[in-house]
Amino acid sequence: MKAVIIGSGVAAVEAAVQLRKRQHDVEISLYTREKVLPYRRPALTRMISEELSNVQFYLHDEKYYSEQNIHIFTDSPVVSIDRENKRILLDDGSAVEYDKLLIATGGKGFLPPIQGIELPQVLTLREHSDLTAINELLHENINQVVVIGGGLLGLEIADNLTRKNSEVTVIEACPSMLPKQLDEEGAGILVAAMEKNPRIKTLYGVFVSHIEGHHKVEGVRTKKGQHIPCDMVIVSAGMSSNFELAHQAKLEVSRAIQVDGGMRTSDPDIFAAGDCAAVNGIRYGMWNPAKEQGAVAGANMAGENLLFEPEIYGARLVAFGTRLFSVGDIGLGEGPYKEVCRTDEVNLVYRKLFFKDSKACGGILIGDIAAAQRMQKAVESGFDVGQCEATGIIC
Repeated sequence: MKAVIIGSGVAAVEAAVQLRKRQHDVEISLYTREKVLPYRRPALTRMISEELSNVQFYLHDEKYYSEQNIHIFTDSPVVSIDRENKRILLDDGSAVEYDKLLIATGGKGFLPPIQGIELPQVLTLREHSDLTAINELLHENINQVVVIGGGLLGLEIADNLTRKNSEVTVIEACPSMLPKQLDEEGAGILVAAMEKNPRIKTLYGVFVSHIEGHHKVEGVRTKKGQHIPCDMVIVSAGMSSNFELAHQAKLEVSRAIQVDGGMRTSDPDIFAAGDCAAVNGIRYGMWNPAKEQGAVAGANMAGENLLFEPEIYGARLVAFGTRLFSVGDIGLGEGPYKEVCRTDEVNLVYRKLFFKDSKACGGILIGDIAAAQRMQKAVESGFDVGQCEATGIIC
């Protein structure tokens, strides 16, 4: 059997690993437009500050893939899928036949349609080539940067830029930072921790009007008329799925490649996993579910019939001298909610649990996140207030 995988993220690699565990004679080939071996995508931000070694950054080395007989073809963009003849076409004109195919093409950073977005110093951070472009500009003594987007990725980028001595302004359109992970009070604690760093400024509840400059970035203008001088803009305003290959191949697509719980597309010989896929209509856009989906896809390409069983996934941030953990429904749905909160504003420590129908449904930890695993279990199990007190989450 010939198994072909398009992409090189964690879903692609995990699928190859799980397929190889089950079938020793299958030919496994992975094609990616990236010019480097598969790496830990969440680690891209820390490579700005050059705090990680290559061993920590890459998923595996060349020796591992050789020993597993997994063929990695870097700098090999796939331009189309020929379902009728069961082959993929590469940009050099060559064709590769498959018996089973996995599409794991990930996502791309969303670029808002604003004036100046096309300037060469306006970047996103989704791929290794983006990292290279950012670091090349930093080596040109660019030291004023605007980050558009105050989500997890945007804040990680901002923190690592300050470690390279850049002055950074983070602009978030929502009324507070990390709008999906924090309530307003928790966001205030986080911003207080951020602004202890003299190289960081934050603007929230603010929309960008346009990026200023003719041939290079000179600044950002907000819709409130504020001018923020900068030499580089990094946009972290969300992610959209890379589903174009699937769409051209007439697979079922709706803002992502639609797959069932076994990661199968509308073609029984084609699977999809990771940020490019929506499982039963839901796109997760996170590292752990992408890895789990890849594992399911790889097993099922080998003939098994596993199902992706999603969990309640927590989010973590280590930046600006603090730590953060958020899980579940933090009061953003239809209430009513009961909240139990413990705050130490002096030491910037915050702990809050949300209850719905007397059951824990979400929680936030800032500063001290030692209770993260217990909080995760409480939310997954739907503990009541008494059970949360007994486990020390509320104290």
